[in-house]
Amino acid sequence: MLSRRLTSVLAVCGALLLAACGGGDEIEDAVVRPGITAMEDADSAACAANQTTLRVAIDAYTVLEGEPPPNEAALVEAQFLRAETTDWDVVDGEIVAENPACGDPAEVTPIDDIVTSTIASPTAEEFLASWSDEQIDGVGGIECATELSAILTAAPRFADEQGADPDGLDELVDAGYLAETPELWTVTDDELVPADGSPCTWLDE
Repeated sequence: MLSRRLTSVLAVCGALLLAACGGGDEIEDAVVRPGITAMEDADSAACAANQTTLRVAIDAYTVLEGEPPPNEAALVEAQFLRAETTDWDVVDGEIVAENPACGDPAEVTPIDDIVTSTIASPTAEEFLASWSDEQIDGVGGIECATELSAILTAAPRFADEQGADPDGLDELVDAGYLAETPELWTVTDDELVPADGSPCTWLDE
């Protein structure tokens, strides 16, 4: 069964992603600067992806535990994160910079404003359309993002309409919430993870 914790995390994750870088001169221009730029872009993407992961974990923890996490260790202990990040830190539910290269954390919509919103849940297609290129690349590409969008919108909708968590991804298919069983994502030990051989990566990897 998809646990209430996992289903709630999927719902929060979905809400956040929706609400939500001649001579020596020639060599430098052709090789060195593009390489540095690529490294800078990669660092920027990693900072953004890790902040998104951390924000999802903080908000899911806050919703389920009734109070914000005091630090990253609390998120790991409660299994909202696999491990602490090196880019950001958490102080009483707030994200603060740990890696100077990441700069200041971006402002986000408070979780209470998101959870209490009366806006209708998006379809998988609408949800996918809200993803940035960085977010799509961060989970492994468009195919991974497409399947993940379908799951992120289907599981919380099932729980809300049926009053119970689905027993697994197959039940989402049987009940008509997913068109077909996902091939790139699976649930293992109540955790949504890339399937064996899948090119996908979860947000905190």
